[in-house]
Amino acid sequence: MDCPKYSRFTSSDKFWQNWRTLYQKDAERARKQLCNMGTRGSTTVLSVCCPTKLNPESCGTTDRHKISYGKTARESELPWMVALQTENGNHVCGGTLVTDQYVLTAAHCLTRQLDKVVAVLIGRTTLTSPEKCSSEDCDDGEYAPVQVIPVEHIRHPLYSARRRLNDIALLRLASPAKLGENVKPICLPNGTPEQNIPPEGLGLLIVSGWGLTERGNSFDMLRYATLPHVPLQECTQLQENLKLDPKTQLCAGGVNRVDNCLGDSGGPLQAISAGDKLHFIQYGVVAFGVTTCGEQNLPGVYTNVGAYLGWIFKTVEGVAS
Repeated sequence: MDCPKYSRFTSSDKFWQNWRTLYQKDAERARKQLCNMGTRGSTTVLSVCCPTKLNPESCGTTDRHKISYGKTARESELPWMVALQTENGNHVCGGTLVTDQYVLTAAHCLTRQLDKVVAVLIGRTTLTSPEKCSSEDCDDGEYAPVQVIPVEHIRHPLYSARRRLNDIALLRLASPAKLGENVKPICLPNGTPEQNIPPEGLGLLIVSGWGLTERGNSFDMLRYATLPHVPLQECTQLQENLKLDPKTQLCAGGVNRVDNCLGDSGGPLQAISAGDKLHFIQYGVVAFGVTTCGEQNLPGVYTNVGAYLGWIFKTVEGVAS
């Protein structure tokens, strides 16, 4: 992605000469934001992460040391999960908090003409029943209140409902969410080796949600389960030869019918980072194929978040295209 602050140092043949002219504080900041090192031929390439509201230090962290796959989530176990709410108070899709003022979801969730999405529900693992948290947790001052916040729609400009491509969107919150142990943003992949998506065939991906789909069926309690990463070629055959884009789409699941019951439309496909600290990283957004709960053993198709980091960054940071 382009960083306006540093772009002048990547487009010149006199890179190192320009680098020396950086203000001292900018040079120090750039050194601290080195996030990857690679090679192009015999040249070493250093990647400087853009200064951004995304991926704060607390992103993707949970106060639960052990996750109970396939069971209902406890309070604050997946604190980035968000439910999209319509004009009539219905919950129709899921999403994830990526900053205190932006939610990542699927573009197809925002195409409703009647009963359209107008707000998000933040800070709850249950949709209707009262939240059950221990008095010790709830009274320690670290929990944020349950919040319903109006939103503005920002669909990807190249979204195609007919071709099912670029199915990704952001929701801008009318006011920043109050953060706490039960309300935190998830991490997005930043290109470092420890944040690479798990290899195909390994059951290290996690889908979570209330089962919110356009059909209106859902659970009251937030749930999650592990899924295998499915090769795109295999997924294409299982999806009746629907043409999938290897750059912008991922496939996962299809092992059993229960897997397909847990994801929300617009919800996350995530995994735990391989680094020293436990962070949840979001690799995908549920696009289609997970609405066949109890009907078919088909893998779900997910929008590949990594392919849209530039668009997400520019939107969140207000950078002109």
